[in-house]
Amino acid sequence: MDDLVSFLRDRPFFHSDEPSIADLSAYAMLVILKGGPIPVFAEAIAERPTLAAFLDRVSGRIKSLEQPQA
Repeated sequence: MDDLVSFLRDRPFFHSDEPSIADLSAYAMLVILKGGPIPVFAEAIAERPTLAAFLDRVSGRIKSLEQPQA
């Protein structure tokens, strides 16, 4: 996970200022690890604010794309 923090550095997303397929891949992996049955993964993400903020950013983008149901 430290490598992911190093790759992300101070950018909002891995490739640039907009999410890419790399961001969605990392997001999917981190969400599964964070919500899985092994608590050490959720703790490891929480200990890395860069990754926690990344998850929040991508999650916000995904929610902004959701269409309200009529």
